[in-house]
Amino acid sequence: MIPATTIKNAVKLVAAYVGITFIRAEQDGDRPALPFMEYKITGQPQDPAETESTIIADKEGDETKVIATSQRHDRAIVSLSFFGNDYTNIWSRAELARDYLESEAGKEALFTLGVFPRLLGPETSDRTSFLETSYEYRVGFDVAFEGTKEKTEELDAIDLPASVASIELQQ
Repeated sequence: MIPATTIKNAVKLVAAYVGITFIRAEQDGDRPALPFMEYKITGQPQDPAETESTIIADKEGDETKVIATSQRHDRAIVSLSFFGNDYTNIWSRAELARDYLESEAGKEALFTLGVFPRLLGPETSDRTSFLETSYEYRVGFDVAFEGTKEKTEELDAIDLPASVASIELQQ
C-alpha cells in the first residue's frame, strides 16, 4: 500500500507545477477560492502476496542467519479534478497537469517519492455538475501512482545437509 502522505506529496508536486491550490476530496473545512484542484484516492489494489519476488542471501559474519528481501508492486489510483468558474481555464490546467505527469521532469520528481505516474486513459473528462441553481464546472482524469514495497527480514538459516542427515537417522 502506498502511504497517503506519499500520495499527498505527489499531488503537491503536480499542483505546484500547475500553479493551483489543492485539497483532498470529501474532507472537512472550507473550500479554497476558485480555481482549485481536488484529489481523491479511489483505490489501492495490490498484487497478491504470492507474486512477491524474494532474494535470500547469507548474513555476512553469521552463518546461522540469512537476510530475506522481498518486493511487491503497489498501486494507488487517484482521481484529480479541477474546479473553476472559467471552463477554458480549468481544461488548460488539467492538460498542464497531464503534461507534467507524462514529462521526464515530472516522472523524475515523483520517482524521488518512490512512485511512478501512469495515466489511466487517454482523455480528460468533463465532470461538471448542476448544483440547485447553477453549474459547478470541473474537469479531471485518473492517474495511478505505482511503487514497489520492499521488506527485509533476518531469518534463521537452515543447515540442509544436517537436516537431511537428521531425518535419515530417525527412519
